[in-house]
Amino acid sequence: MQKYINLNDTAKLLNCSKSKLYNYIKQDLIPFKVFGKRYLFSVEEIENFISKETTKKQQNEKDN
Repeated sequence: MQKYINLNDTAKLLNCSKSKLYNYIKQDLIPFKVFGKRYLFSVEEIENFISKETTKKQQNEKDN
């Protein structure tokens, strides 16, 4: 069973502001679920998101 965390905890995990996280949600850049009026994030999916973003940055640095 997947573990889900709320928006505040996800922002802390990503080391970003809540408004930045809302922007990611609006742009559909980050995986999330909606439960009532709450946004929930799978810890596993967030960890995968972090890995992908880190890989993209490393690739961009190599290309430059």
